[in-house]
Amino acid sequence: MELNKLSKSRAKRSSSETLLKRSAPDAEWNGLWIDNTDLFFELLKEILNRGHSVRFPAPGDSMYPTICNGDLITVKPIKPSDVIVGDIILYRHKSGVTVHRVMQISKRRDKKSRSATIGPQDRSSSETLQFSLRGDAAIYYDDPVEAEQILSKVVSVERNGRSIDPYGFRPKFYFKARRLASRLKRRLFSYT
Repeated sequence: MELNKLSKSRAKRSSSETLLKRSAPDAEWNGLWIDNTDLFFELLKEILNRGHSVRFPAPGDSMYPTICNGDLITVKPIKPSDVIVGDIILYRHKSGVTVHRVMQISKRRDKKSRSATIGPQDRSSSETLQFSLRGDAAIYYDDPVEAEQILSKVVSVERNGRSIDPYGFRPKFYFKARRLASRLKRRLFSYT
């Protein structure tokens, strides 16, 4: 009798786990940590605010081939004013936190004016910065990210015990090749 109850509870649990996995495939692919309790976010924010680095496994393949599912990534605190195009940052998303690459940085002069693309040398402390991010394997940009959403910058990636420089030649090459192929594909399909 006990064995029968145990197998029924396992069957219920495995079917609910399967349902959960099927209902959130996009979240896993996009590298989102979905945390309804905000426990991961609060703990991470507290450790980073104290100036410490944090190391944890990355979920999803949205940053493939730079960061793969299960790679150990190390993040360190960064000020939004120090972020440059090409940095891989960890930021607060409406559903949790995610790690994506900065594609463009914009500033808003005031609430009525439009954003303007800027370089790091043109920044002042009175500006409102807005970041456009995208995963290396993603086609579309994320929603615009405000400066207060940025938590940290990825400084290292470890895959199968090997350290990988996320800003080295090989990841940059793959990223640029994929971006070029994506643009060509988009143009090709727009003509048909």
